[in-house]
Amino acid sequence: MFFADSDVPQSITDVLLLPMLVLFFGAAVYAAGYFRGVQARSLPKFRWVGLVLILVAIYLGFMPFAQLSDPLYRGAVPGKRVLFGHYIAFFFPVVMALAVMVMEVLYRRKGREWE
Repeated sequence: MFFADSDVPQSITDVLLLPMLVLFFGAAVYAAGYFRGVQARSLPKFRWVGLVLILVAIYLGFMPFAQLSDPLYRGAVPGKRVLFGHYIAFFFPVVMALAVMVMEVLYRRKGREWE
């Protein structure tokens, strides 16, 4: 990949801001739908909008993470915190998506018994 020096993030905030904002809103929408649905004994469809936002956060986090495969880019990243931010930007949304899947499976298996 070719990049300009201006494309290299200078702080951890440059890497994490957009993926974490989208992840926060996606998790909030999903949690609101899920927990409201558990109380009503019927999960609403709008919770899937939250999952779509979480998937968008995965995509947004994958973009800087994929650039780490370029040795020139990786060498231009200024510090371990920014490098660690590249990993967080991708793996934290992936973990959240897996948590959503686990919540869905648990609800389908035991959700009706919890009430």
